[in-house]
Amino acid sequence: MGGFFGVASKRDCMADVFFGTDYHSHLGTRRGGLAVYDKELGLQRAIHNISNSPFRTKFEQDYLEMKGTSAIGCISDSDPQPLIIRSNLGVYAICIIGIINNADELIDHYLSFSGGHFNAMTGSAINATELVAAMINQKSSFAEGIRFAQSVIDGTASILILKDDGTVIAARDKVGRLPVLIGKDEDGYAVSFESFAYKKLGYEDEKELGPGEIVEITPTAHNYRAYLAALKRCAQQHRTRELAEQIALDAAQGADPSDLRSAAEQLVEGLSEARSRDAADMTTLMTRAIGRI
Repeated sequence: MGGFFGVASKRDCMADVFFGTDYHSHLGTRRGGLAVYDKELGLQRAIHNISNSPFRTKFEQDYLEMKGTSAIGCISDSDPQPLIIRSNLGVYAICIIGIINNADELIDHYLSFSGGHFNAMTGSAINATELVAAMINQKSSFAEGIRFAQSVIDGTASILILKDDGTVIAARDKVGRLPVLIGKDEDGYAVSFESFAYKKLGYEDEKELGPGEIVEITPTAHNYRAYLAALKRCAQQHRTRELAEQIALDAAQGADPSDLRSAAEQLVEGLSEARSRDAADMTTLMTRAIGRI
């Protein structure tokens, strides 16, 4: 299966991501990887085979050499990851946990219209993380891309992304088979497959993501700007009331106040323009939320 761990902090986070990732070693025995963002160095990455040596031994030198305030790490029982991707969405590192049952179908469909390619491994296999990145890159934002990827995947895929500005994006699989949890300390946030990993590092429980939930994490807040922007588009397309209510609730529970106010005001505008019988109710809901900020 595998596991992942990420940090967005005001301080250097190498120790946290190194040990937080290592605490997931019982979940995979083939590959381990780290990707770190530093304002001066940009994105850095290291991947090693851990089938014959433990994670700590393999990554000891990387731990000493790499630095940054945001990072993600992954223990994998299959493909090498995190991968660094350059696309229409920018440069980012990505890792996933889960299984894609219809990978061949998705690959064939993508190649039939895109004119693109994949890096093939031994036996012509395609890295599942690269496949997920290709699905995400078909849309104009990470929120839309992640939702699209999860909608076409038969199986399970929880996703962790590190952008080239230090922002971390975490997304739980669409039916909630695998947990994704957020912890908080005085300097920032951690996201993890298992909560004990960040608790051992001094973080406290902040939130467990719901099925299909997407969050953007910075050192000062885990917020819902991308998620709320996606909701606005959903409202304009006359889609479900339940989605609107869930995202509004998520935002009220954890978003940075200034970000929430801005996003909520945009949402109210979008809902007001939507020709949906639920638009008036949703406008009232978000107007009240703004009043509580």
